[in-house]
Amino acid sequence: MIFLVLILLLFSLLIKTSYFFLSDYWSDIAFKVVHLSFAGFIIELAITFFIFLLLYSITRRKYTSVAITLILYFLFITSQIVKVNLLGTPIFPADLNLIGDLLRTKEVYIIFLPTLIGFIFFISITIFLGFRKEKSSLLILAPILLIISFTLFSAAYFFNEDTRLLLRNHGIFYKKNANLTKKALQNGLLTGFVQAALFTGELKPPENYSKELIEEIIQKYKLNKSSSANPRYDNVIVMLVESYSDPEEFGWRYSEPILPNYKKITNSQISGLAMSPVYGGKSINAEFELMTGMSNRFTPIETTPYQEFIDRDIPSLARTFQESGYTTNAIQMVPFRGFGFEKIYDYLGVENQISLSPQSPTIEKDPSGRSVSSKVIGNEVISILKSQTKSFVFLFPNSSHSPWKMSHYPNSQLKLLNINIDSNYADTIIAYTEALNHIDEMLGSIMNHVKKTNEKTLIVIAGDHLPGFDFYLNNKNINSQNNYINYILNKYRTSLAIWSSDEPLPYEKINISLNLIPAVIFKYSDIETKGFMKFNSILYNSFDVISHVFKEKNKAFSKVLKDNHKLLINDYLLLQYDLLFGNQYISTNE
Repeated sequence: MIFLVLILLLFSLLIKTSYFFLSDYWSDIAFKVVHLSFAGFIIELAITFFIFLLLYSITRRKYTSVAITLILYFLFITSQIVKVNLLGTPIFPADLNLIGDLLRTKEVYIIFLPTLIGFIFFISITIFLGFRKEKSSLLILAPILLIISFTLFSAAYFFNEDTRLLLRNHGIFYKKNANLTKKALQNGLLTGFVQAALFTGELKPPENYSKELIEEIIQKYKLNKSSSANPRYDNVIVMLVESYSDPEEFGWRYSEPILPNYKKITNSQISGLAMSPVYGGKSINAEFELMTGMSNRFTPIETTPYQEFIDRDIPSLARTFQESGYTTNAIQMVPFRGFGFEKIYDYLGVENQISLSPQSPTIEKDPSGRSVSSKVIGNEVISILKSQTKSFVFLFPNSSHSPWKMSHYPNSQLKLLNINIDSNYADTIIAYTEALNHIDEMLGSIMNHVKKTNEKTLIVIAGDHLPGFDFYLNNKNINSQNNYINYILNKYRTSLAIWSSDEPLPYEKINISLNLIPAVIFKYSDIETKGFMKFNSILYNSFDVISHVFKEKNKAFSKVLKDNHKLLINDYLLLQYDLLFGNQYISTNE
């Protein structure tokens, strides 16, 4: 018994030490020092102790089991650090589906290699010495404790929904796909991992889902008939930009103009508010909505549909342009094989998949030294336009990713004119704005190129989510905590602009959710649509926003769906379920 108490103290010291280090190390990403909560600590300790008991019951060697548990925990924490440094989010079970692709990626494999070698060496030595010399006197107590732990765990898992809601109500489990690093520091990395693996909640088939019902929906909206049109543009470029927004829209004022190219669009053509499904992180869920026209409202919380559910061909923005005679391209700033994009884009109909990895020594970096220079990205887009007759290009520039530090911009003359703001916060805002200016240079280079050609080009630029520091929003004169609609608009809005090099688009300010942007692109591009993507355009005839809140045409934002549109949204749910989880009856009817 004394030995078990000592083990608990050892594990407690390990956990406390690890999170003391991580709280400081990740303070730039979480935007403040976040400490592990007491509840998070207890759950983390319980999981670690359960792993020890399991190992001990298998090996029957207490010191070996302790050593292996410590090594496994060290490997887990080290892997979390690597993942957060690379992508800004902790490791979740969905990432394990990609581990084969991840380790086949040279740049990422090299990063993990020292950890893998150290893990294999130390665990081999530990097992060898433990099995060779150690004998244990806890052969009866440990299995009993393991059985008790397993029984409690099984009960919690059996009552999955009740357990999930109980822990969420007490602030232990995540409620939204946002600020995941901050939440991991507060609730525990193991807590989040176990939650995502076991307590996320399953998506049940919609009521009355059947082939006959899907066929009825297809006939109702005439989805198997294409809308006839002739494509207006030679090129369509869609930019989903990391943490992109216009700071001046949030009340920040500067000593000199910012985002000059973006401002040219907002002052003359289409611009406005784009509603994102996420805040501060999980960009891949924003891309999921933009590229597929589907909604995260209808997927399990804490999931990444791109990685977890797309395992076959589905309709998409790219596929629709491909079927209209365009060569489809996607540019990412990560190794494709390492993050699942290779498979995802195959299923979306992307022909050319281009990786500009910052790990490559030959690629120019942005001022932070962590991401690919926007100049390089702009040149890549221009190169594609020159080499193809008709191009659809999707790109995800991420040099505006956190952390934002003034040391990245030593020559910056930009000043923040807002008063009553902490100097550290002011520096973060200025560095973030300089990162946006870096993106704006890329936008300007592409706009200038297409102006010099006779090719008609449509450019769409939108943010994936807002930057995840709350003081960025505090300058808005909105009492968001007392008004749910304002809270959502404050937290989940990003900036949007749409520009045509041909005849200018009408000057218009719009509100739209990311999942309905495909309908706007099809509308102004005169692109034929059918099936689910045609239904996306039908949705846009009635709605501007289908996200955390709704906005019907010419109506105010609302939390509640009006009765006259409940059937339309239910059809949306059924079609999305059919494509992602069901039998794809809609595809067989196209």
